[in-house]
Amino acid sequence: IWNRNYVESVQITMAEDFGVEGRGRFYDDVGAIRDVIENHLLYILLLLAMEPPVGRSADDLIDEKVQVLRAIRTLTKSDVVRGQFTGYLAEPGVAPNSPVETFAAVRFFVDTWR
Repeated sequence: IWNRNYVESVQITMAEDFGVEGRGRFYDDVGAIRDVIENHLLYILLLLAMEPPVGRSADDLIDEKVQVLRAIRTLTKSDVVRGQFTGYLAEPGVAPNSPVETFAAVRFFVDTWR
């Protein structure tokens, strides 16, 4: 059932109910895309979109995740939204004119049979 005949799209959301909270310097270096999307949400996407591994080894799992990565279309500007929450610039450790995003949304298209 987990295929294009029954599923039109999947939305993965990570909504936090806290702020930077003492991590201003760290967050100002990485931002939401590198901290949350690249490290956490992309991993979930790979697990959801991959085919079942042919075996039980770590290499089998990695192979399937790599296949999903290869099937993701190149992003365009219209696929990405970045924003910065009010008050971020006042956080300790954050540069006064920081352009770093504290909010990001990305639309991925995965071109597989599924």
